[in-house]
Amino acid sequence: MITAFQSETPYDTAENSLPQTTGDCLQNQDKHSDNNVSQNQTSQSDSTNSIRENRDLNASLEQICWQLQKRIQNANDLEGFLRNLSNVWCRTLAADRVVAVIHNSKQNQKRCKTGAVSGMDSFDQSSPSLTQLESICDSHANSMETISWNLESANNNETCHLLSGFALANGFQSAFLLPVADLTASEPSVILHLVVFANSPRLQQAQVQPICDELFPSLAKQTKLLIRAEGTWVSRFTNRVHEHIFRSRRRLWSLIVFGAILVLFFPMPHRLSCNSKLQPTIRRYIASPFEGRLENSFVFPGDLVKSNQLLAKMDDTDLTLELEGAIAEHAREKERHDSALSDGKISEAQIARLEMEKLDYDIDLFRTHLKQLEIRSPIDGIVVSGDLEKAEGAPVETGQTLYEVGPIDSFSAEIEVSERDIRFLRVGQQTEIRFNAFPLETFYGSIERIFPKAEVRNATAVFIVTAQIDNVDFKLKPGMEGTATIETGPSTVAWNLFHRPIENIRSYLGF
Repeated sequence: MITAFQSETPYDTAENSLPQTTGDCLQNQDKHSDNNVSQNQTSQSDSTNSIRENRDLNASLEQICWQLQKRIQNANDLEGFLRNLSNVWCRTLAADRVVAVIHNSKQNQKRCKTGAVSGMDSFDQSSPSLTQLESICDSHANSMETISWNLESANNNETCHLLSGFALANGFQSAFLLPVADLTASEPSVILHLVVFANSPRLQQAQVQPICDELFPSLAKQTKLLIRAEGTWVSRFTNRVHEHIFRSRRRLWSLIVFGAILVLFFPMPHRLSCNSKLQPTIRRYIASPFEGRLENSFVFPGDLVKSNQLLAKMDDTDLTLELEGAIAEHAREKERHDSALSDGKISEAQIARLEMEKLDYDIDLFRTHLKQLEIRSPIDGIVVSGDLEKAEGAPVETGQTLYEVGPIDSFSAEIEVSERDIRFLRVGQQTEIRFNAFPLETFYGSIERIFPKAEVRNATAVFIVTAQIDNVDFKLKPGMEGTATIETGPSTVAWNLFHRPIENIRSYLGF
């Protein structure tokens, strides 16, 4: 026998098995026919029972046609479709081999090509047996006549002669050449040949033809659509990938579900996202040293200043007048004191001395204030507040805050953490901050302090957490806002995804 038609295991899998094969039906029909002949010779009632049995046989054939069509159409590409077709057709007819041969009318010389062989997932396309069978189908390409042959029938034409020779050479006792034609086209043509081989001569054309007439119109339509889809190399490549990846959808979905469950237990860092705002690490408030008037202001908020840099100057006019008046008054009291001593007026001299001491204190105070006219920065940093340009010449009180200066090399980020998340934070945890002014840059820091008391900000109770941020390039400015991301530690993917919804449900249900 030819190698391409040999198979170690016959095609009989549970996936493609049907309730009852057409071969079984045909055997039953032969038995029913023999029984009917003998029974018709004995009684008329037995003939009635035979008609009822034939009706049951027709119902079984209709059921098999429906099952065939359902199973054959369960394919996504031409190759899979032809494989299903040949396998199911072989099982249904109780045949030994079914070959599906595609007919291509656009080719001038060889127009037939083997598409599938029942019971074989792969086969040698260039084997002599398949080449010979393709030639037989080629000779019958322009005819839509069904060719049938068995040991008990004669060869009616050349194609039948070739088919019988091929079948005998391969050890088969019956063969069918079934053309599947597209009858809806303007010029009906054959698009597929189904070649059926069996080791028993019991299959007859009259028995196979009804199921062919029932199925072949839909088979022709589906085959034509799949041939068009196989037209480009892109579609062929796509179908090939689709076949290898999605051959078993149940297995694929099982792998997807298993993979998703496995991923849920992978470790994943738990991150909190909170609002943050930059504040100076150290705040130095510069106040008015005495009551007076502001003469000049030399800096504005946002200006960088050095230590001991002049920020503002107080007006010395009133101080100078008060100092001169105090000196003059001191001189008069001294003359009064000396005169009282010379006249022996001890009590008056003591009063004058006390006035002199008071004036000495005022003079020293005025002189000290004159030395404090210049207001200077105590540290290197940036002027956070203190826009006094429009206040020049205005009176100021002793201790009134004029400027706020903070260091610029580092800032403290105030992070607002909600009540439900504060339990996850610890001092020393790393944080990443993206400021609105620099959305593409990330600044890093670590938590330095967690305030124990909540504050109300934007009508929400939050806990303030501070983290030191180094200002290496001096880009950052006080008051900048952004989003801080704090990594609290590793947790599973499932916990990260579902702990918040579970807490909401428990809170809603009250347990």
